[in-house]
Amino acid sequence: MRSLAAAAAIILFAEPLAAQARGRAIVGPPTRVPGRSGTGIPNGAFLDPGVIERRPLPAKLGPIPFPPIERQWVKAETEHFILISGTGEHATRAVAHDLEKLTALLTNTSTYFRTPPQRTRIFLFAERRIALPYFDAVRGYRIDMSGLTLRHTKGSTMLIDTSARGGAAFTPRHELVHDLLRGHLKPLPLWIEEGLAEYYSNAGLTVREHVSRLRGRLKMPLLQMFSTTSEDAGAWTYDYYAQSWSTVATLMRRSAKSFFELLQDIDEGTDAAAAIHLRYGMTLKDLEIAMRKVSAPAVSLLITTIPPGTLEAKPMTRGELLCELGDLLARVSGREEEAERHFRAALDADPQNGATHLAYAELLVERPHRAAEARMHAQAARPYLERAFERDPRQLDVAFPLFSLYVESGERENADRMFNRLVETTRVNDARRLLLDTEVPRADALAREGKLLEAAKVLRDLAPKMPQKTRANLEGQAVRLESLAAQP
Repeated sequence: MRSLAAAAAIILFAEPLAAQARGRAIVGPPTRVPGRSGTGIPNGAFLDPGVIERRPLPAKLGPIPFPPIERQWVKAETEHFILISGTGEHATRAVAHDLEKLTALLTNTSTYFRTPPQRTRIFLFAERRIALPYFDAVRGYRIDMSGLTLRHTKGSTMLIDTSARGGAAFTPRHELVHDLLRGHLKPLPLWIEEGLAEYYSNAGLTVREHVSRLRGRLKMPLLQMFSTTSEDAGAWTYDYYAQSWSTVATLMRRSAKSFFELLQDIDEGTDAAAAIHLRYGMTLKDLEIAMRKVSAPAVSLLITTIPPGTLEAKPMTRGELLCELGDLLARVSGREEEAERHFRAALDADPQNGATHLAYAELLVERPHRAAEARMHAQAARPYLERAFERDPRQLDVAFPLFSLYVESGERENADRMFNRLVETTRVNDARRLLLDTEVPRADALAREGKLLEAAKVLRDLAPKMPQKTRANLEGQAVRLESLAAQP
């Protein structure tokens, strides 16, 4: 009777905790974003049409053609980026150095520019025909773009078509601004995002194509521009990009300090027109007149050089490339089948690749009927994870899956050691949920068997890893079990 009462106590307590940790994930499943997610830049090779064409894709997309086997891809890693590139070693190093230089400039300019917790992956496509199916898969519709940024729980991923006009320099910079720019309280208005992205993509210099669209009356009144969102048709016009750029360039050239104070005003809810008047003393009419003068010469913001350092671009195997592309598709809702197709092809090319086994396990873990298959791939990835963690313990995409494997296999000491690595990271709550999902049922099973003190010890060992309220609940349950065990 005593053990049944104890078990009931744990079951009642475990119910709300289990709701927080539904599903025993052996590795952390990726959070997918809708196919329409991501910011982008239109293809600069087509600046004549007034409207950027967006066409719906067929209801059912066919298989994405794998990149041609004869093209060699390389992988390069810097402090903030992992580049997967089909453009060759020299061009890849040039993009990497340019982006690190701009990252240093932006993060030292304002707290509105912040690097993600994990390095950003950047795909550099050398040919439009290879890039287009992946652009379509992420956006969910056909659009003439040369770059886009996809944000997900693992960080950010950029796709760059380097064959487009500006694709080797302007487009990566534009997408980097989207990657780093974050409002403190809420997302920033689209005109600020796109205006800053265009401004820094050309290092603060004049963009001639945009200037040519500012002659005569503005195509879009400024108040309308300020309120335009990415869902509005007006956002997909070259005039919108030109006006956003000219507005930002005009204000930044007058005072960059005042501009970022203006961002704070808008972030806190101040109307854009009122904020411009407050920080610059300008009416919208004054601003429109000033925008006509933005064609004046300016000094490059990237004139200061940073030593390039050593950067090795290593050739990628066929399996490594297909795994990276599959992992990209796994982040987009509705592209799971295509991601799995890439993973299977990657394993056909390289059956022992631990990174592919891990990425495949993360995809399968969300499908309960394929849990055994997910565990098989996760276990196959274990040697790869342990080697990677030994090389760099800071890698969250290594530390958390390794922690999950240790928890799943009951290796308590290894799991505790890995949890201590995760405490100060963005994955700590994922780790806590996994522990609750595993350890509370274990304590419940022990209590059912009459092993009350062992059950209490499981809860006491778990409690210090939890937030204050959950910790108090666990400790209270442990006290109840210990009291029951002491009864004659």
